[in-house]
Amino acid sequence: MVGPWKHGGNNLPYAGDVAFGDSAAIEDFLTDFHMRWFDFHLKGIKNTTEALAPVRLFVMGTGDGHKGKNGRLMHGGYWRSADQ
Repeated sequence: MVGPWKHGGNNLPYAGDVAFGDSAAIEDFLTDFHMRWFDFHLKGIKNTTEALAPVRLFVMGTGDGHKGKNGRLMHGGYWRSADQ
């Protein structure tokens, strides 16, 4: 998984002064997301991680460039999944 975040900001829809849209944030990244990943890949426990594509990345750059009410530049983007 490759997202538009700074280190440790995986649950936020922005990085610094740039916003990527609400879909950029993985709200449970710091809690449940990690537990599901570890359970599946390290313990062999079947869960929703099994259905995810092996590659998931955030493609940046679909925003219109305006500054939102918080002063961040709307850069936008979307998630893309791939098999390799």
